[in-house]
Amino acid sequence: MSAQGPISHTAGEIAVVLRPKQPAIIQFMKRLMHKPLGFISFLIILGVVFCALFADIVAPYDPDLTDRTATLVAPNVAHPLGTDPLGRDVLSRIIYGARISLFIGILATGTNVILGATIGMIAGYYGGRLGMIIMRCMDVVMAIPLIILAIVMVGILGPSTKNVILAIIVVGTPSVARVTEGIVLSVSKNVYVDGGKAIGATDFRILFRYILPNILHVTMVQFSIGMGFNILTESSLSFLGLGSPPPTPTWGQMLSGSGRRYFALAPWLAIWPGLAITLVVYSYNMLGDALRDLLDPRMRGS
Repeated sequence: MSAQGPISHTAGEIAVVLRPKQPAIIQFMKRLMHKPLGFISFLIILGVVFCALFADIVAPYDPDLTDRTATLVAPNVAHPLGTDPLGRDVLSRIIYGARISLFIGILATGTNVILGATIGMIAGYYGGRLGMIIMRCMDVVMAIPLIILAIVMVGILGPSTKNVILAIIVVGTPSVARVTEGIVLSVSKNVYVDGGKAIGATDFRILFRYILPNILHVTMVQFSIGMGFNILTESSLSFLGLGSPPPTPTWGQMLSGSGRRYFALAPWLAIWPGLAITLVVYSYNMLGDALRDLLDPRMRGS
């Protein structure tokens, strides 16, 4: 063995150690690019979020501005997606409708994940009679068709954005709790949880310091897929006239109102909001699948 062998090997190791580490977000984006559907879905969602946040700048017209001289105009240069029976620009209403869908989706889904994960962690960690009672209550809610339960709730409380969010929270939380409880039942049997108990850690610390970090990948996937489901639920309620009241533009309302009434004469009134719903829901589902593959160690490389 030459005298230079060990020296060059050590220098190589030092070079690896000193190489600057890329930020976690860049590493994640590089991995996401290896999932083409997930990456494209992420870009679509990013574009929709941008349009929703900057609708005042992006939208070419005021969504409530009527023009009696331009009613039911087919897509053209001035109105790329056409106009409705009141002469309102369809593209502008779809852009502003994204605000309502994303606002309801983020608020309702975020609450679903927080409440459902907390309930599921408590039921899975303590188990026994407490866990059984909690999960049987969740099962009772899940036994009712979700859209039917949402329709009944909004029908009783009255159509409004607040009541739509409340209905989605009620129907969406049990499924998150059920998934989380199953994961926690498995995670709580690991040695680091036993180690935490052995050193006298409180149940609160064990739940949020030892267990929660190991189920975050599941909650992130649930949030992404839940966003798609909740946007679809909001659109369904709006389609039935139980969503945000007019003149607030929502995708479901655009479908059920002029879109259904004038479909034979002006099909673009139904095509564009329907396409917006389909594209956003599909993108969230595909992003959720990609996140599952990237964040779950058992799925990496599949």
